[in-house]
Order: sequence, then structure tokens, then C-alpha cells
Amino acid sequence: MVEKINFFEMEVAKVLTKNKVKGKVVQVLLPIIIGLSAIIGTLFTWHIVLRHENSQIEQLTESQLLIAKNELLARIDYKMSSLLRMAKRWEIQGGTPKEAWESDALFYLKHLRGFQSIEWVDRSSLVRWIVPLGGNEVTLDLNLLHEKKRSIALEKARATGEITITPAIDFAQGGKGFLGYVPVFKGKDFDGFIVGVFRFKTLFDAELKNITPGYSLAIFEDNEEIYRREVYNNLHEMKWGREVSVNLYGITWLVRVWPGSERFAQIRSYIPEYFLISGIFISILLAMLVYFVQTAQTRAKGINLVNRELMHEITEHKRVNDELTERMRLAAFIADVGIVVTQGKTLQNVLQGCATSMVKHLDAALARIWTLNKEDANLELRASAGMYAHIDGTHSRVPVGKFKIGLVAKNHKPYLTNAIIGDSHIHDQEWVKREGIVAFAGYPLIIEGSVVGVMAMFSKKQLKESTLEALGSVADTIALGIQQKHTEKLLRESEERFRTVVQTATDAIILAESSGNIISWNKGAQSIFGYSEEKVSGKSITPLMPERYRDAHIKGIERMHLTGKKKIIGKTIEVHGLRKDGSEFPMELSISDWKTGKGTFYTAIIRDITVRKRMEEELRVLSLVDELTGLNNRRGFLTLAGQQLKTANRIKRGMWLIFIDLDGLKRINDTLGHQEGDFALIDVANILKETFRESDISARIGGDEFVVLMMENTDTDGNIVHDRLQEKIDLHNKKRNRSFAISISVGITYYNPERPCSIDELLVQADKRMYEQKRGKQKG
Repeated sequence: MVEKINFFEMEVAKVLTKNKVKGKVVQVLLPIIIGLSAIIGTLFTWHIVLRHENSQIEQLTESQLLIAKNELLARIDYKMSSLLRMAKRWEIQGGTPKEAWESDALFYLKHLRGFQSIEWVDRSSLVRWIVPLGGNEVTLDLNLLHEKKRSIALEKARATGEITITPAIDFAQGGKGFLGYVPVFKGKDFDGFIVGVFRFKTLFDAELKNITPGYSLAIFEDNEEIYRREVYNNLHEMKWGREVSVNLYGITWLVRVWPGSERFAQIRSYIPEYFLISGIFISILLAMLVYFVQTAQTRAKGINLVNRELMHEITEHKRVNDELTERMRLAAFIADVGIVVTQGKTLQNVLQGCATSMVKHLDAALARIWTLNKEDANLELRASAGMYAHIDGTHSRVPVGKFKIGLVAKNHKPYLTNAIIGDSHIHDQEWVKREGIVAFAGYPLIIEGSVVGVMAMFSKKQLKESTLEALGSVADTIALGIQQKHTEKLLRESEERFRTVVQTATDAIILAESSGNIISWNKGAQSIFGYSEEKVSGKSITPLMPERYRDAHIKGIERMHLTGKKKIIGKTIEVHGLRKDGSEFPMELSISDWKTGKGTFYTAIIRDITVRKRMEEELRVLSLVDELTGLNNRRGFLTLAGQQLKTANRIKRGMWLIFIDLDGLKRINDTLGHQEGDFALIDVANILKETFRESDISARIGGDEFVVLMMENTDTDGNIVHDRLQEKIDLHNKKRNRSFAISISVGITYYNPERPCSIDELLVQADKRMYEQKRGKQKG
């Protein structure tokens, strides 16, 4: 741009000097034209520099906004995921004892900052358990349906089975915040909610304290400010503030970030203003010089002066560009570390990425990071980049307090020097001199007053103040990353213990996709069905059920996908399963569903109830059958007769009830013995079996009393039945297989469905008629 202006000036001067007639005009216009041209060029350059600097500020602010958004989402989602794990443990175990539940809650409160409390809310929406109880007593037994916002979110979580959070609410114990609901189930039944209580100030002060250092931050919900973190009373919110929406479980927050006064002073300079003022001044000066040169015929001298001034401007412009480049480099370093910390899969990945970023962006000769082993108070080398990539050797384990690294950890203070040669804390002076190292910076990595590690870098160049500030600003971020990975490790160990419980369970625990394909299969399932996990993984669950169930199962899945209706989800039912060998067995089945970002999944808990069913059948038979005669006992008769009565009413058909008493049983027992009496009872039972049909209900209802209930036929009435029974008894007595003859008294009554009555009433009527016949025999 400067070269074009000079060329333009010289061309104008040539044209004007060739025209002698316009000599006077040249003396006046040439300085003006040159001055205006220089001013225009200055304004153009000033605008470019100012726009470039503003763009850098905006980019830095937007990068901090993105970090704030990602951190806010990740940390709140992580807390809600911990509550979801508590709910799943409750669901799979069929409920969690209060002591175990409180232990889980205390674990999360200890390792995850920002919770006001963790609560269990029962099915009636009453707060039953609270951890910690101290300070939260006012909410114990509180009905969450008493307030609209709580009620709406509660019902949504209950209806969808998904995590739901409330809008901003006022707490009963004072202050504002929000509640996170995670619905829980016990088997098939809904069993309340795990509730995370978060106070806005407590949560955001804890989670956002070390995020976007030097920047102010505010959070809004529905245009209402719910949190603000001001830094240095800055006044740049309206101009430099950048906003982004954060959608979290159905609630939308607006996050706004802008640089604080001190941070703004660091990233913003007065170079554009200085450039503008000096440029205009120089342009005016240049115009005046040209005027005097023209006047005094000393153009050559004036041109040299202008060239010198322009070279000064070029040098100053280069300095400004270098400063902006340096700031962009440090901003890229801070952003790179933030991305590595939030996206790194393992602690080793995170720390190695941070060390590599120090070498890449800060031109470090060697960058290393140690973590503290609290058990033996040693700093363990976890990442190394630059001159050495190995993490073993002399400095792989450094005791706290020893060498420069150990002193940084012990003193909880950074150690910074640009004069490393001759420094008594740097013990290996020969290595320093040989490698040309001139500077060192070591920072403690501190979380809540406790050292978790040390980061350090060696440089072959002097470390600028801006570089040291950048190192200091990422120290907290790296410390948070170490703490987060440590917490994740503890949670993974807890989940591994939980998986061990699942695998050692004797019940079958099966996880399936919404399509019905199996994705998890424990040893209990292998023992019950006979298939290994390799054989069934990724395959349909239908081969585990008999053929008669499969069409209904497939239609049920299709109906659920189309309408969302679930008939057996959350219920415990008894069905039959199919083993690998083709045998069927009775089983108790409980199915629950749960949703993630990847879709809907189902958990089936299956118990083999073959032994239980066999025992139930044995008990049922024992409770309904007379052991001596093999006929139904009184309970069995009343059970079957009640069913027969309903059938007769439905089809409008009458029934005959025959009441039979064995005559002389006491005499047989007294004279011949109880064994002969038992034989008499057995003979009567056999006669009844020969006389009546299998569909008729025969029973021994007392010591010597029998009863038969038979459905009416066109060729059967009470007299025919009585005669036929007497013929069977006479035939039996003729055989004389016993030392006594069988004699019975009979009472018969008829059940008319047009005039219904109970079984007990029929028994009373038949019993009365039987005694009438018995008295008639005694008189005769």
C-alpha cells in the first residue's frame, strides 16, 4: 500500500512539473494530494488492523464460549448419568436398601461437586430420603406436586421414563436452582425418582470457577438471569459478549461470555489508535514537507525524509503483526489444551496431548507432566514431549520436596526462571549447558488446595511474560482433567463390580435392542437356556420362546414401534421358555425398558420356576384330593363345584347332587378294626367311580360322607341315578370279598338354573333327604 502511494505521488509530481504554466498550482495542490493520499492509506491500513484485532478478540471470546458450553453440558450430563446409574442399580436389584442407597449418594456427593443434595422421591411424589439431610430438613416428606414447575417435570419424567430437569425454581430452604428427575422401577412397577438438587450459584461456582479464566460469564433462562460471574467489574458485555444456547434435557439456557477488564487489556492494544493518530500526523507532516520541498527546490531531501518516516511506519506495523501473531499462538495453545482435556479418552491421552501442545505452541524444548501418588508421596512421570518422549528413567519418580519438580509440589507455588544456568535448584548443569537450555517454568496442578501433579517445560529461548501467563491459565484446566479421569476410574471400578454381580447371578439377565436382537447375555442365561453368549449375541430373542408365542411376540414389537403401547413392560408374568435341547420349562419373566441417545433397550430378568411349579402342583394335589380314596376332598369338591355351577348357569342346564352316607362305619371300626373301615370307604369310592362319569364330580367330604355332582342328561333323573347306584352296591355285596356288606343312605336334590342357589344350600337339602332315608331304614 505504501509503495502504491509513493508511486502515485511521483507520477502526479511529474505531470505537474512538466506543465510550467501550472507551476504555481503544483506547489499548492501537490502537498494536498500527497497528504490526502497518505491519510486515505493510513485510514485503510488502520481499518484493516482494527478489524483484524477485533476479529481476534471475537474468536478468542467464541472459543471460550464453546469451552464453557461443552464443559457445562459435559459436567451436568455427567452428574445426571451418575443418578441414572443409581436408578439402574435400583431397577436391576429390585430396589436398593436405604443404607446402600445413601452410600452411593455420599460417594457421588464426595466426588462430584455442585450437588445441593440427592433425594429419593416415592411413587406418591413425597421426598423420603435425602443425602445430606443437614440443611435440607425442610424438604423431607415434601410433596413435589405442590408447585407447577416441579409437577410438570415430574409427570414428564414418569410418562417418558427419561431424565427430565425442571426450569428455575425457588427452593423451600431458600435460593434458586433446578431439580433433575431420574425415574426408577422395581421389577415391573414404577418406584419413584432419584432426584438431584442443584442450587445455581453452588453448582456454577463449583463447575465454572476455573473455566474461561479472565472472562465474565452469565447464564439466562427465558430471558431471566440465573447466574453471573463478573470479572474485574468489566464494561464490555454489550459489545464483546457472545451467546450460545445450551439444550439440556428439554430445558434451554442461554450462555453469554465476554472478556473481563484485565483480560481485555491483555488481548486489546492501542496500536490501531496509535497507528491512526501517528499516520494522520505523518500524512500532514508529509504534505508540509512536500510543500516546503517544492518551495525550496529541495525535493530530493524531502523524499528521503518521507521514506524514513514510512520505513518507521512499516517497522511499527510489523511489530503490531508480531504481537498479534503471538497472542493468536497463545490462544491456540489454551484452546488446544481445553479440547484435549475434554475429549481425551484416558488420562495418558490427556496428559500426553497437553505436553505435545506445550512443545507445539510454546516452542518448548522439553515438556513433562507428573501426577502425585498420594500413597507414597511420589510424583510419577505420565507424559513427555520434545527432546525426550520416554517416561522412564531418573525422573520417572520424584519424591515430593526433592529436585525442582518436587519443590514445586511441596511449596504449592510455580518456579520460573530465565537464568537456568547457575541456578542451584537445577542440579544437572552439564545437561543444561550441553543442550543450550536457558529457561524453566514449573507449575503445581492444584484442585481445592491439594496438589494432584506438576507440569514443567524447558526452553532454549527466554520465556515471555505472556507465555508464562498462558501456562498458568492452563494449569487449572489440566488439574481438572486429572481429577476428572481419576473420578471416571473410580466409577468404572464401581461399574465393573456391578457387572460382576450381574454375571454371577443365577437368574438370566438379558439385554436386547428395540428390534429384539440380544446384546448382552449373562452366565445365568447360559445355564438356564443352554446357549453360550457367542451363539446368541446379535441374534433374535425369538428362539428362546416356544413356537406358539412367536407370532404374538413379533406383533407386539411392531405394535409398540407404531403406537408406543407396552403390554408387558414393567410387569412380572409367567410363561414358558425353550431350551437349546428343545425342552420347554416354566419361567418368571420381568421386562423393563430404558433409553439412551442411541435408542431404546430392554432388560429381561428370567427365573426358572420348574421346581417351584412342581412343588405347587404337589401342594395343590395334596390340598384338593382325599389321600385314602383318591376322590376329591371337601376343598376340591367346593372348588370344582363352584366352576360347574357357573357353567350350568351359563348354558341353562340343571344338575343333580347326590349325598351319600356309609351306614354302620362305626360298627365296622369297633368290631373289625379301622383297617376294615378304611377298606369300606375305599369300596364306596370305587363304586362311585364305576357308577358315575369322569366328568361328574365325586368327593369324600367327611368321615363317612360322600357327594356327587352331575350335569343333567335327557335320560337321567334322581330316581334313575339312585337305582343305578344301588345296583352297583348289590353287585358288590354279592361278591362277598369282605367280611361285611356295604350299605348306604342317599339324599338327592336338583339344581334348577332358573332358580339358582349356592352349593352349600344344595348340600343342606341333600343332607336332609339323606337323613330322612336313614331314619326310614332304622324304623323299618
